[in-house]
Amino acid sequence: MFKALAICLCLVVIPTVVLSQVDTARGDTSFIAFRSVEVSAGLVQRAITNAPFTVELVDSATLSEQPVRNVVDALAYVPGVDLRRRGALGVQTDVAIRGGTFEQTAVLLNGIRLNDVQTGHNTLSLPFLPTDIARLEVLKGGAARFFGAGALDGAVNIVLKRPRSSSLHASVVGGDVGYKEGRLSGEFETGLLAHQLSVAGLQHNGWVHNTDVEVYSGMYHGVMNSGNWNASIVLGVNSKAFGANGFYSPRFPDQYEKVHTYVGGVQATTILNASSDLTFRLGSRVNHDDFVLRRNDPDFYHNTHRTDAHLFQVGYRTGTNTEHVSVLAEVGHDAIHSSNLGDHARWRGSIMAEYANTMGRLGVSGGLGVVTFTDRAPLPTGGLEFTYDAGTNEQSADVLYANIQRSGRIPTYTELYYTDYQTSGNANLVPESALTAEVGYRRTANNHHMQAALFSRHGTNVIDYAIADSSGFATAANINTVDVIGLDLSSGLSFATGLIRYLRAGLTLQKVTASAPTSTRYIADNLSFLGIVEARACLPFSVQFTYLLRTVERVTKPTVYVTHDVKLSRQFNSITLFAEATNLASASYIETGWVTIPPRWFRAGASVQVL
Repeated sequence: MFKALAICLCLVVIPTVVLSQVDTARGDTSFIAFRSVEVSAGLVQRAITNAPFTVELVDSATLSEQPVRNVVDALAYVPGVDLRRRGALGVQTDVAIRGGTFEQTAVLLNGIRLNDVQTGHNTLSLPFLPTDIARLEVLKGGAARFFGAGALDGAVNIVLKRPRSSSLHASVVGGDVGYKEGRLSGEFETGLLAHQLSVAGLQHNGWVHNTDVEVYSGMYHGVMNSGNWNASIVLGVNSKAFGANGFYSPRFPDQYEKVHTYVGGVQATTILNASSDLTFRLGSRVNHDDFVLRRNDPDFYHNTHRTDAHLFQVGYRTGTNTEHVSVLAEVGHDAIHSSNLGDHARWRGSIMAEYANTMGRLGVSGGLGVVTFTDRAPLPTGGLEFTYDAGTNEQSADVLYANIQRSGRIPTYTELYYTDYQTSGNANLVPESALTAEVGYRRTANNHHMQAALFSRHGTNVIDYAIADSSGFATAANINTVDVIGLDLSSGLSFATGLIRYLRAGLTLQKVTASAPTSTRYIADNLSFLGIVEARACLPFSVQFTYLLRTVERVTKPTVYVTHDVKLSRQFNSITLFAEATNLASASYIETGWVTIPPRWFRAGASVQVL
């Protein structure tokens, strides 16, 4: 860890945060615009500058500047987020936050939960392009009271853009290992309705044997505003077929998988009066997973799974500028039909209430809730948050915050019932729970943002796979206690003039201690250090340049890995030409499973924006 810290300190001159709203063309930051952005997934919408918890924002401008081909990969550059990829470019990705596992992070679309009930490996199989996104909200810590049971260590909320009238965007990209990609999206209005459509497809041959990929996606987003009502609908499909060499075992290099994901959501809000509103949300996710152990011999070992998750929410909010009361009720249904796990189904329901009050510079909020299941004992949730506004002028905000949360999660169907030659589920698993706490400081000024937080989590009955012996066979088990303590630092600075327009960096240090008597697959292989540096510059001839560095050190293998990613772009009226490369130095390491990350990967393309 000390070696990693030394590397980071040598490279980081100015720390930064993803929270900034940077106008990359001008190189400045608008504090007023940033202050108006609200965390939109919770019961009470809060301005990010005054949020009583650590939250990071990745906006659409940032997504367009970074060398990412999908929304998921942008999370790799968020401090405190452990993005672990088997297949690159969104093929299969696990996301964990602050020492948790990939099952302990909630993923939402406009506040509607999208987690897959079979396994978190499929949760981020989503059909949304970076050009569809207004922002990513990354909330760190025990978020269960805001997003329901399951978010022990954090949540990622994907917020879609509001469609605007008459625009068309198209792009084509090519690159190493036969990489080919095409995208088309458009926006238009018909009366009270605004529409957004996008389709995309990519293929590549893979960087080693049996890592070829085909991915296709489509999405529709409609928005309507009429008097006291506003409503939206989202429909999307994502289809992937890929060689899975080393994804789940090094013994079978010809593993192959097809995953088809369908998501949908409807949200409507009506303003009851000057101080109250009522929100309805309906969400669905259907996932088909087809896996074979030998690509050319599917009868040797063949699993098929279908999962369904549906929910309906009603939320009520009332209050003034300084005081709010909110209540959120939800009913949902989960089901799985699997050749390996069998057929299972459950109903679930929850109710949560929250009260928030601002008394001068002091803000206090708290809430309680309970989540019930037809096949499990109820899970209580709740927490308290405090903020103190220490700012001295209108040009900046200085906020101290602290919170403590109780959250829980029931096991997934894979953890309960899946079996193969090296893995066994455990039908006797009990729900896991966690008590999380943090204290932090956030400063937001015209051209500078910084955030620092100390955090801790005490988990009980935490679910992981215990490895019994050298054969690697693992059985799902409850671990008595798993404790996490750590430090999050992030900060950013933008410049109105000069070569360098934006600098940011983030640093996460954490220690994970488990009571497990044997090694485990995920808890034991957690981050001990993560450092991120980003620089953006305006080069001669109006060429925009972005450089990103990540340094990673894990508990089980105390070796520092460093990756360098870059992007160059130049706009000519409605046409933008760009080139990007990831892992410039061809660092060789494994993020999860037995898959070495791809070496240097070059891609280049052009995009056209009409109207």
